[in-house]
Parts: sequence; C-alpha cells; structure tokens
Amino acid sequence: MKKKLPSLEHHNLYFSREWDKHFDQIFKKPGWPENPCFYLSAISLTDPEMAPHGCENLFLLIPIAAGLEDTDSQREIYVNKALEHVERVTGESIRPFIEVQRVFTVRDFENDYHAYKGTALGIAHTLFQTAIFRPAHKSKKVKNLYYTGQYTHPGVGVPMCLISSEIVMKELEREGL
Repeated sequence: MKKKLPSLEHHNLYFSREWDKHFDQIFKKPGWPENPCFYLSAISLTDPEMAPHGCENLFLLIPIAAGLEDTDSQREIYVNKALEHVERVTGESIRPFIEVQRVFTVRDFENDYHAYKGTALGIAHTLFQTAIFRPAHKSKKVKNLYYTGQYTHPGVGVPMCLISSEIVMKELEREGL
C-alpha cells in the first residue's frame, strides 16, 4: 500500500469481543464472519525491502469456515467488509492506499492445492485433528503410499509441512525405499 503504518507491529493479532460468535461462524454455523478476529502482518516494518520506499506490505488473514460459497461477488463484498472492519479496529485508513491487492480464499485453496473444501488448516481444525491425532504418514491401505503436508503430522504452516516431509523421508530411509 502507498502509505506507512507506524502504529502496527510486524505481527498483529486482533481478537473480537465476540470471540465465540466468530468461532461459531466457523465451526457451528459456517458463514462469512461478521466481526472477525484476524492476523495482520506488516512485514516491511522489519524488512524494508519487502515494499517500495514509503510503502507498506500487509498480509491479512481471517479464519473462516471451509467449504463456503466463494463467488466473485461474494468475495468482493467480503473483502470490502473485512477491510472496513480492519480499519475500524486498527484506526488506520487502508483502502484508499491499496496499490496491489491479491485475495486468496477457500476457492483458491481448493483449485490451486486441491485442499479439501478449500481449507488451509487440515481436514478439520479440531482437537482430534491436531498434533499426534492427525492422519498417519503411511497409508494403511495402499502399499508404499505415504502422505506429507498440512493434513498430516505435525500440522499446518510452511515449517510444519517441511518437517512432515522430513518425517516421511526418514520413514522411507528406515524401510529401505
């Protein structure tokens, strides 16, 4: 964006007063959250080369339910609503200063990564889909079939996916494959 935001930190977490309502809109009654909790990263605050001089590189992450209807019109409405919410919560004017914007939602995760219902967090973001409860690396049904990535142990995020791959590599070496 064509503006610096000195009031932000590199990592910014905002929790809604309606925390339960947001998570109900993810897990109990899936829908686009009205006043969501969100993560806002201003990476160029600590790495100025990530944006042109006098500009800021922002990344906004809003947890949403998997499998939501994700049409172009729905996406446009929600992005505007989400940015308005972010401006209200942070006290920063953002929308008029956006130079480049890329929106990546459940539809993109499903199309680009074949992620089940477009989720980036695994099969389900519940206790029994975390850590050791995630699906095994080795298929129980198909000989020499192994799984790695966000859906397996240890979990989501680039570091976890790389660790998952290392676990599978060691398992393959141990089995002489």
